Amino acid sequence: MIDIKRADEEHVEGISSVCSKGCLDTYKGLRSYENIIRNNELFYNYERIYRELKEAEGWD
Repeated sequence: MIDIKRADEEHVEGISSVCSKGCLDTYKGLRSYENIIRNNELFYNYERIYRELKEAEGWD
């Protein structure tokens, strides 16, 4: 059975990992490795994901 629930702090590391790896796979050969890593660090860092999870209570 699948349990769907709102992401919380305990999920931040997993979200970051999935998004970062997805970008590496998606943009491989289209952008430089350094560019992909730089963007991943900007967009998928712990603090940003955690803040966004807490910002919009009720969005879901």
